[in-house]
Amino acid sequence: MLFALLSQRKLQSEQGLAPLYEAWCGGFRKFGFTITAGTAVPVWRISLYDEFFVIAAVSTMLTYYPDVVNIEYQRKFGLNRIEIQGRKPEFYVILYLRSPKRLAELFRSKGVPVVGLP
Repeated sequence: MLFALLSQRKLQSEQGLAPLYEAWCGGFRKFGFTITAGTAVPVWRISLYDEFFVIAAVSTMLTYYPDVVNIEYQRKFGLNRIEIQGRKPEFYVILYLRSPKRLAELFRSKGVPVVGLP
């Protein structure tokens, strides 16, 4: 699958760094009320580093923690998910992970507001 190959590519900023957390998951990129570029197949990669995090699927997005407005941890349709909303309107990602609570806690430890975390 092309998605899986593209999401494995590391950015130059990631070279030589060990991620604090890395997971493969299903995901969707949301634009307004429309959802595009999504799959439930775990071909999306999220990697957290000290100063920034990377979400990779077809394209790769490097984002600094202060550029995240909100993280929402929730359970919908029997699945655990994380919604990441950035300051830019085009940055709205939904990820379906095996351990979303751990990811939400790591974002919270970086000063990102997290909603719905028990």
